[in-house]
Amino acid sequence: PGPSAAAAGGAGGGVGVGGGGATRVRRIECGDHHACAVLGDGSVACWGHDEEGQLGDGGGPPKPRPLKVPGLSGVREIALARALGCALAEDKSVRCWGTGRALGGAAMTRAPATVMAGLRASDLSASGVVACGREEGGAFRCWGSAQGLPDLGGDVADIAVAATHACALRRDGTVRCVGAERWGGSGRESLNRPQLPASAAPAAEIATGDAFACARGKDKKVYCWGQNDVGQLGLPPDFVVHEAPVAVPGVADVESISLGEASACALGGGRVTCWGANAEGELGLGRASPHERPTPAPALAGAKDVCFASSSACALTSDDAMVCWGSNGSGQLGDGTTRASLAPVRVAF
Repeated sequence: PGPSAAAAGGAGGGVGVGGGGATRVRRIECGDHHACAVLGDGSVACWGHDEEGQLGDGGGPPKPRPLKVPGLSGVREIALARALGCALAEDKSVRCWGTGRALGGAAMTRAPATVMAGLRASDLSASGVVACGREEGGAFRCWGSAQGLPDLGGDVADIAVAATHACALRRDGTVRCVGAERWGGSGRESLNRPQLPASAAPAAEIATGDAFACARGKDKKVYCWGQNDVGQLGLPPDFVVHEAPVAVPGVADVESISLGEASACALGGGRVTCWGANAEGELGLGRASPHERPTPAPALAGAKDVCFASSSACALTSDDAMVCWGSNGSGQLGDGTTRASLAPVRVAF
């Protein structure tokens, strides 16, 4: 069992969020064993594992209740990696915290600090030990411990970073990934340049998991490729590396997708359908299981967004609140306890 709520929340300082149920959440993001939210006033609150300064307060024991990240305001987007968090401000500057290493070898501070002077980003993506920001021209710049990440090319509309690879969605709807040889496959060109079926192309959105990736096509279906050992492609589990994108069965009218290490959810029409790894109940289905085929999650109906941690997940609800479920040993559910929950619990802002 983890530390008591009082012990975990009291050490290490930090400023409480307050506001109770009136706190409005604008954006959510999950790290490996922690989570953060952009609040209605443009500030950021984080909770969960904090040994490496993931919560931006200098580090310490787990914090099971949200604490404001000091020095952040006017934030419109956040991205979390294992021990690195970044915030994109309205002026397009990026500030990061944690113990990742910035490009050029300078150690990150444990309080938010500007990275890559001159960077003006349009959006962020982070996972593992790397974070990337897309500049207005379409090129992207990355920092963290993955120096030398191959160039995904220009004219990029969206980027998605995973622990072992990164994918870019170009403005023409084509998708290119780098680092695919580390997925356990052959690394042949078909993995690096996945081709969606003609009926699905061009892609409208991409997302990455630890050893797989998915795209939402123009037909509002979801197509995934890569490993499928726990059914993360929506198919019965196998040990084949699927080099070509395959349609996730029974999933249609999708408006957005979210991927975890080996889990996935598709949102659309007020419904949330999830599949893949579910050992800790991270799919929000109210049960734990080795794997799940695509299954509606009634408890998540109406959710605006879903994010996955290593063994938990969170959702942004239709009333701008935030709920989390799954494992909770580091207080990553944000409800003030370290008790796991198969049902979504409200984050205690």
